[in-house]
Amino acid sequence: MRKYTSFILLLCVLLSISACDFLRKAAGRPTSADIEAKRELIIQDSLAKKAIADSLERERQIWLAYVADSLAVLDTFAQRAVFIKPVAEVASLRGTQLSARYWLVVGAFKNKSYADKLVLKLEKAGFESRSVTPARGLITVITAPNETVRSLFDEYKRYVASDLYNPQVWILDAAPAAATE
Repeated sequence: MRKYTSFILLLCVLLSISACDFLRKAAGRPTSADIEAKRELIIQDSLAKKAIADSLERERQIWLAYVADSLAVLDTFAQRAVFIKPVAEVASLRGTQLSARYWLVVGAFKNKSYADKLVLKLEKAGFESRSVTPARGLITVITAPNETVRSLFDEYKRYVASDLYNPQVWILDAAPAAATE
């Protein structure tokens, strides 16, 4: 009987040590190793989601700074009476193919030779420039092509500092909906 008691006692000790996993496995439930693996997956998933959320927040902050900066630039243009006109509002430039969204309009001439002279002076001063010859109307000289208002503002400051500055300058917005490109 003593042998059986020792055996039963040993069996109880073994079952108590591994009974949970044994009983869980017998019942088709996850074992402690399965639970630990699942916990690790949950932690990794939450860290990945946190990294994505942090990245999105950084992008949001950059975008907010960009918008604030662009609004400040637009306000500066308005204070200097430099207005932005969409290409659809400029009858002589409708249908013109332009390589950038924003352009400084620095002059308009009846005589093409005057427009060509201004284009040459602007190019000599380091500005990318061209004249636009509409079907009818004045020959328009545009310069400083840019895709953003902020980068256009940098070119505008450089233009103001040059000896070619015309205080009647304005900005042409060849928005994608209005441009033919």
